Formats: sequence, C-alpha cells, structure tokens
Amino acid sequence: MKRVTILIPTHNRGDLLGKTIMNCFKQTYKDFKILIYDDGSTDNTSTIIKKLQLSFPNRIQYLKSKSNHGIGYARHELLKNLSTEFGVWLDSDDYMKSDRLAKCINYLDSNPSVDIVFSYLKRFHEVHNGAFTPMGNEIKIDVSTYDKTNYRSLYSNTACATAFFRKSLQKHEVVPLRYGSEDVLWLWKLLNADVKVGQINETLYFYRSHRERLGIQKKKLNKEDKIPEEIIIHQKIEEYRNE
Repeated sequence: MKRVTILIPTHNRGDLLGKTIMNCFKQTYKDFKILIYDDGSTDNTSTIIKKLQLSFPNRIQYLKSKSNHGIGYARHELLKNLSTEFGVWLDSDDYMKSDRLAKCINYLDSNPSVDIVFSYLKRFHEVHNGAFTPMGNEIKIDVSTYDKTNYRSLYSNTACATAFFRKSLQKHEVVPLRYGSEDVLWLWKLLNADVKVGQINETLYFYRSHRERLGIQKKKLNKEDKIPEEIIIHQKIEEYRNE
C-alpha cells in the first residue's frame, strides 16, 4: 500500500498539468500515488490524464466535477478522498524538488508529535524551450509567527501548497470557499485544534509565476458570490467558535 498521496486540484491546466505529473515521477521516494480533482475543466485535461494513466498504471486516480466550483471545493474533495498515511498538496501548474517527499516523510517519521510540516518555496517561470528560471529569493514560511487567535496573521504566511500532513488531519475539512483563502481558514482550524506544525527550512516547492492561477470563473455571480471573502471567513470562524 502506498504511504503518500499527492493531491492535485486542477481546472483548465491541460497544457501544464502533464509537466507537473511528470515532475512527480522524478521523486526519489517512489511509494506514492497521485489523486487529481478536475474542477470542471473544458480543455484537454481528461485526454492528457488518460494517456498518463496508461504510462503509469495504477498510480494516477482521476476525479472530475461536471462544473467549476473553485479551488476551495477542489481541496475539500481531495482531502475527503485521501486514503493513504500521508497527504501532500501540489498545484497543477507547479513543480516539486526531487527529494520533497523523502524529506517530508523523514521529518514526520522523526517527529511523531508533528501533524503537518511546511517548507520554503521559490517562484519560477518557464520559457518556450522549457527552461526553468527561478525568480527572486526563496519565500520562507515562518511558523513561529502563526497566531491562532488572529487568522489575519496567516494571510501572507500560509503557502498551503507546501504542506505535507498526516491522514489524521482529514477530520478537519477544508471549507469550500469559492475565491481562495480556503488554506487560511483550514490552517486556522488546525491551529485552534492544537495541531502541531513543523517546518523544513529549505525550498522544496516551486511556484509557477503566470497570469492565471486556479480559481472559479467569475463571469456569472449571484448575490451570495458578491459577499467579500473577508466577511465569509469571519462568519465561518464565528460558526466554529460557537460549536
């Protein structure tokens, strides 16, 4: 049985998703599977995944929604379907350092009281010939600045995609916010449940810099959709406090 599931939310990323999946199979740690949640793609995503499933039998599981609900919903569904000992987030247009899984597993195996570990990340862009060009300095996730009484302290210091965690965190559901920041609310919930957070002080995640990132198409919005995200998060937090 595989120990790790790489959880990939995607929407209309067929041109980049194939590269991301191939990058997964360059990991030095091989005991993993990939779970993809396709949030209503209308491009060639399903065709690309079917070809990769033939190349890597029994390693890639594919779930698809009939419509686009947003990244919060995609993460919610991925976490709900996690079946292995560990889960790790990976956005469908990003890359991982080849030893990311190995180092994260070693960290949690060596620190049994820690439930989730973050790492540093670095932005990059990829030019037409496929060259990988890093951008700027590494972005350091400083867990010491997390304040579980103030969720705003997490906004610029979360980087959900770098998180590697135990299946036991599955009980803390990701709230399917439509426009992002579901990672902020999820981490706030974890901290207030006294989940112990760890950190690897090294860049293990590479974040692709381009104009479009995963999210819901905002062409048709109803009144509920127009509620500011800040208000929605505040309302959700008040609900949890009153439970």
